[in-house]
Parts: sequence; C-alpha cells; structure tokens
Amino acid sequence: MVSTLLYDMAEPEGQLVSNCIAETCRSFGLDYHLLAETSDIQEAMRYIKKETGLTITVLGVDAEERELAGKLKLALLAQKQNRDNCLLLILAQYRYLEPFVNHNTRPNGVLLVPLDAGRTEKTVARIVRDFSDLLVDTSAALMLKTEDSICRLPVGKILVVEANEKKLNIYTATQCVTVSESLKGIAPLLPEHFIQSHRSYLINRNYINNVSFSQMVITMRNNMQVPIARGAKNEVKQMLGLTRSGDDD
Repeated sequence: MVSTLLYDMAEPEGQLVSNCIAETCRSFGLDYHLLAETSDIQEAMRYIKKETGLTITVLGVDAEERELAGKLKLALLAQKQNRDNCLLLILAQYRYLEPFVNHNTRPNGVLLVPLDAGRTEKTVARIVRDFSDLLVDTSAALMLKTEDSICRLPVGKILVVEANEKKLNIYTATQCVTVSESLKGIAPLLPEHFIQSHRSYLINRNYINNVSFSQMVITMRNNMQVPIARGAKNEVKQMLGLTRSGDDD
C-alpha cells in the first residue's frame, strides 16, 4: 500500500498530484491510501508519527520563513520515522529548495508551480516505481537500524557490506547506509551469492565488474574496489567458478 500525506497544497495542485499517484499506483498494482490532506502542521505530524509503514509526503512550499521551518520539521520527521519514506516538494519558487537540501531531507522529487501535467506524471511515476521496489517481502529485504531511524534495504540492491569499527557501511548503486550491526550478525541474513572476500567485506558477486588476483582486488559495478584477503583467495575463485591457480580476470 502507498500511503500519502498532502500538506499545505492548493486545491488544483493537490488534486493533480493525488490523482497522479492514485493512477500510477493502479498501473503498478498497488493500493493507494490518502492519509490526509491538511494545512494543520500538528495534524500532519500526528499522522506521520502513527504511520508504521512507508509513506509519500507531499509538501506545498510557498511560505514565509516562519512557516517554512514547520515544513522542514515535518519533512525531517517523516524521514526519521523511516529512512525510505519519500518526499515530494511542490515549490512556488526554486529558492525554497535550498533549506531542504541544507537540512539533508533528501527530496525524491521537486516540481514548480504552476504544475505541468506531463512533468508531474513522470515525476510521480518515478517516485512510485522506486517506492514499489521497497514494498517487498521481508524475506527479500533487511530491516536495519541507523543512528536515528529504521532502514529497509532490498537485498538485491546491496553491492558491498563493509565493516567499520562497530558499525557497517552498506553500499547500493546510489547510496551508502551506515547501520548498527556486525558483519558476523548480517552474514547469515544474506543469500549464497554474497562472498566474504576479506574479514571486513561481504560483496554481491552479481555486481562484480572485474577481479584482479595479481593486485588482490575486486572492482564492483559502482567502481568501488574491495580487497581480497590472501586466505580467502581460493574461496573467492571457487565462488566465481575460477579453478585454475593464477587466473587474473
């Protein structure tokens, strides 16, 4: 289900965005649920706080600085509840985008009033498509605790897991998420195509670009280079189907 909150939206823009999300959800075979359409900041925050699933928050931004602060707080709250919550900004002027970027709210889409129907449909379609990728069965995703939220990561999108002191850096093609977990704790949760090439790294062999055994390094699809421990060399070769000693791919 795609739950959506519309905050401080003028009627024509709010109706257009809501209709676009509903129609796009139907095309993806997803249920659409409008949590609320409100201009009351306290009411909006109550809805966000009690919502346990993923949400799309749509903010109309044409306010004075005093009101803008409340909208920033709402955006941060939504993404604190769940790192994967989506944020769509409807701006009266592009200058209103800067404070959201400066406060690390990670907007998933930005549209400028007056809304163009075609651009709105494309932006909403992209957001719903990305959103639908997160609505996977829990057996195919990890629920992990970051510093201030819960993050859902589809296993198929993970390229590299890197141990960093008492935390893990988990790399996808587009982001790095730092979580409170150990390599030993996360390894049993990952499928067999993840290889431990080094005591500090787990890698998804489906995203390997190149392996050099002369340099003892694996280059991933995101160009990240991961070391191969000498003790893991034979195991890595076996996992990759390389059985001859001295292979350098």
